[in-house]
Amino acid sequence: MIHFLVRRLAGMDLPWQTHIEPGFLVLHGWGTTISAGARIGRNVTIMQGVVIGERMGHNEVAEYPTIEDGVWVGPYAIINGGINVGADADIAGGCFVTHDVAPLSVMVGNPARLLLRREAEARSALIAQPA
Repeated sequence: MIHFLVRRLAGMDLPWQTHIEPGFLVLHGWGTTISAGARIGRNVTIMQGVVIGERMGHNEVAEYPTIEDGVWVGPYAIINGGINVGADADIAGGCFVTHDVAPLSVMVGNPARLLLRREAEARSALIAQPA
């Protein structure tokens, strides 16, 4: 009953069973759905309308996404099934991710495709710059 009430008030579905590491940030979570079997790493940010969902794989076994540390997921992106999104990747708004994403990748489009792959040093420099 409490889950139903919170889901209605917040406009998002985030089951208590979902494995989430510290630093998880949901901005404008309205319409966001995350499956209970998903795994979310440290310092992951997601925007409104994101779906991180279950997909029935081979032999009718449910598969769930793994989102590694430092990933940013844009509005209305969809990540379904046994997909692994590598550390520090960016998933642009509206992407439909259909395959694994390498660390430090920037993915765009439907279906998602690689726009660019950043170097680790460049990502660290962006994070370290003062505002």
